[in-house]
Amino acid sequence: CLAVATLSLAGGAGALSLSSTPTTPRRASVSISSGLFGRRTTSVAFGSSTGREGGVNQLEVQRAAAKEELYAAIDNFNTVRSQPGSQPSIDFGVSGGELDKDTRAPSVVSFYKISPELGDAGEAVFNKIKALEALGNPTPDATKFLGTEEGRLCPLNGGWKLAFTTAADATFSANSTRGEAAISNVVDAVKGTVTNVIDFAPDTATGKMPVVEQLRVLIKPTALSPTRVGLRFLCAKARLRKLFGIPLPGGRRWRLTFPVPGPFLTKIIFTILRKPTPPMPYFEVAFLDDDLRIHRTGEGNTFVQRRPSATANAWA
Repeated sequence: CLAVATLSLAGGAGALSLSSTPTTPRRASVSISSGLFGRRTTSVAFGSSTGREGGVNQLEVQRAAAKEELYAAIDNFNTVRSQPGSQPSIDFGVSGGELDKDTRAPSVVSFYKISPELGDAGEAVFNKIKALEALGNPTPDATKFLGTEEGRLCPLNGGWKLAFTTAADATFSANSTRGEAAISNVVDAVKGTVTNVIDFAPDTATGKMPVVEQLRVLIKPTALSPTRVGLRFLCAKARLRKLFGIPLPGGRRWRLTFPVPGPFLTKIIFTILRKPTPPMPYFEVAFLDDDLRIHRTGEGNTFVQRRPSATANAWA
C-alpha cells in the first residue's frame, strides 16, 4: 500500500517535517503557513514515476521550500523598507518618479538608489524568484478559459494581493504625497475583466482617512499565449470622502469614474508629441500555482502576488 505524507512548512522558518502512515489514498497534503495570508492546502498527486521517492513528489517539496524562502526574503525586504533612509518616496506622474518621461509607462524602481540596504534586500528577493522559476512553472497554461463561460476554471481567476513589486505606480509609502496603500488585483475570468484595487491607508500621524479612500482600475485582458496576457485599460473609479471639500450626509461616499485613453487616442497623443507609440501593455506569467503568482510586464517590472485568505468578493 501507499503512504500519506504531510509536509509542514512553518511561516518564515522553512522547517520541514515529514510523517507517513500506511493507508490507501493516493494524494498528499502540502500545507503552507503564513501569518498574513492564512493557511492554504495544496494536493500533490502520488505516483512511482521518476523524481518521486516514497510516494512524495520531490519537485513539489522543492517548490514549497523555495516558496517559503521567497516569502522570508520578501518579509526581510519589507522590514528594511520600513527603516529610515530606506523608505521609497514616489509621487504622481513623471516628476514624482511614477512614470517614465518618454513612454509614460510605469517606471522601474531602483532599490539601490534608495539605499544600499534596500538594494541588497531586493537582490535577495530576485535571487529567490530565480531559484523558484528554475524549478519550472507548474501551470504552463495560465490563460486557459480566460474570458469564457468556463472562466472559473482559469488558473488566474480570483483575488490576488500584492507582496512585492518593482513597479513605481504600485509602490506606496507613508512619506510620499500619495501615502501608504494596500494593492490587490481581482481577475474575473468569466466576465473577462481585471480590476486593480488600491486601498489607501489612514494618515500615520493623525489616523484620519485620506480624501481618496480607494481607486480601482478596470482592465480588459486578452490571452495572447498560454502565459501572456494583453491589457487594455478601460476606466478608473475613485471612492472619495469629500468632493471639493463637501462630504455626503450619512457617511456616504462620492464615486467618480474616469475614462482611460484607449489605443486610438494614445496613438494620436503620441503622434502630436512626435514620440513612438508605446506597445500594448501585457504581463507574462513566470510562475503560477494555487496561492502564488509571479509575472513580469512589458516594461520590465516584476510582480509577486499571493492569494488572500479572504475570497475575491472582498473587493466586489
